[in-house]
Amino acid sequence: SLWNVNALQGVTSCREFYLGYNVISDYSGLQNLTSVTFDMEITSTSTQNLDFLENLVFIGGNLKFAENPSLFNYCGLQNLVDANGLQGDFITLNNFYNPTYQDLLNGDCSF
Repeated sequence: SLWNVNALQGVTSCREFYLGYNVISDYSGLQNLTSVTFDMEITSTSTQNLDFLENLVFIGGNLKFAENPSLFNYCGLQNLVDANGLQGDFITLNNFYNPTYQDLLNGDCSF
């Protein structure tokens, strides 16, 4: 069980990324992440927004958000969308807001 992700502040890229089933409330330690080689998933967290992913510009696989009952703001993904950096599928399931990738392209990133 992690209490914070501050130790990950120096990480700019990784092969796969999975975050889930935790009590973390501050994800700012992930703010320097720019690329994920394969899949990225955030599941069963209490996060309300994805501002901590504002520097993310490439994901080589799928991007999935599931079972995040408070997640209503995906605007932190704008740089990824602008860079056309998602190579796989965009999946949202059972979050407070479940936009499609087309919604993000249209600027509808928040409920």
